Amino acid sequence: MFSYKRRNSLQRFAKLLIFISCVVTWILWDNSAIVYQQVRKLISTERRHGVDSVDVTSNCKTGTIERYTSCFLKNRLQCDHMPIIHSVFADYDDDQVVFVGITYRGENWSEQSFICEFPNGDKTTTDPIVKDARSFGATPQYILVITCPFPDQFSSSSSYHQQMFNVSLRRNIFPTAAYINIPICSSHKTLTKKEKHPLILCTMAKNMDRFFPTWLDYYRHVGVNHVYIYDNSKRESLPNVLKTYIDNDFVSVIPWSHDHTPWKTYLEVQIAHENDCVWRNKHRSEWILKVDLDEFVQPMNPDKPLLTDYIANYTSGNIACLQMQSWFFGRKKHEKFLHLNTTIEANRWRASNPDPLNMGHDKCIIRPKNVHYFKIHGVKLGGETLTLDPLNEVRLTHYRSSNPLHYGFSRRYEVKDLSMLKIWKQIRGCDIRDEECKHL
Repeated sequence: MFSYKRRNSLQRFAKLLIFISCVVTWILWDNSAIVYQQVRKLISTERRHGVDSVDVTSNCKTGTIERYTSCFLKNRLQCDHMPIIHSVFADYDDDQVVFVGITYRGENWSEQSFICEFPNGDKTTTDPIVKDARSFGATPQYILVITCPFPDQFSSSSSYHQQMFNVSLRRNIFPTAAYINIPICSSHKTLTKKEKHPLILCTMAKNMDRFFPTWLDYYRHVGVNHVYIYDNSKRESLPNVLKTYIDNDFVSVIPWSHDHTPWKTYLEVQIAHENDCVWRNKHRSEWILKVDLDEFVQPMNPDKPLLTDYIANYTSGNIACLQMQSWFFGRKKHEKFLHLNTTIEANRWRASNPDPLNMGHDKCIIRPKNVHYFKIHGVKLGGETLTLDPLNEVRLTHYRSSNPLHYGFSRRYEVKDLSMLKIWKQIRGCDIRDEECKHL
């Protein structure tokens, strides 16, 4: 009987493995077929028409500029025979125009060069493009950054001193392929040199307006200087919801309801925003915190209540990422809290141990000057990564089970931990019915 049951279990397990392998094979084949068709279309078009005569204007999606604290594309730029571009801005510290986009496996934009055409008639050739050849994570994503130096005479032209001017990006060996008259402006508010922020935060969210006040109040309390929210929603309600934070110059809302490639996911748009944040802030912030709305970075030493107290120890060398381990918090099933309670107040239990490293839940405090390409949980191309001690430095307190995008997520929450509630009490006090909070 034992042998019979064991044989049946092994047979079921083998069938499951076969099913999974078939699904994975189908996905890989489907993606490869789509890419193959794109490459085949490009080659056949060039052969049929010749390099100088291909009409790309019939299949172009050009974005329009929305203006908040800076200039951002409302949607990505997409055109046959051109890379997909999610953002363009002028970097007055390095005297260059920066294009941030995404690319696909098999595309070789790093072997191409482009021409930038400026308003005064001058042209420059783009710098050599660094290839993103590193694949990690459940869904491979690849980043593209193109930099184009200002012409020598451009700094003395009238366009240079304007907040916005137009630049065209054109393929060097394929000049009819181009994005024409892209309106761009400086990476942030003014052209003047500004003192660097010690620590800013960048995140992308979609239709999560009600979660922001708690999250923003917390991060202001632990020492974040400014928050850039890339709004992936088309509702455009977030600026009104966060008007007080915006008026106090703590928050900037950036329109970012960009399309993603049909066979990809929203992560493609997320990775584009992360690299836009890194490149825009290379000269504006020493460090960038990159976390989601269900993640609260917690200082673990009561004598060092600010996050900047910890990152101050890592300012030398080639550090690109201070890695933070995720520690999941939640609630017991039998516990009931008022719906008015915040995420911090409602989740007072945690897992016994932090999530293991490199399991897809770590996050980074990024040093932008040492990063070239970044993806969600780590540096793809840049300096070294160091891991912070989750017991004595900082930990990523992660309320994933309270995130509407992850309902059903669970862990074994075995340890009552009121340390986050204690911090929250300093920010907003206790609910009048919360006796446990009052005794902290």
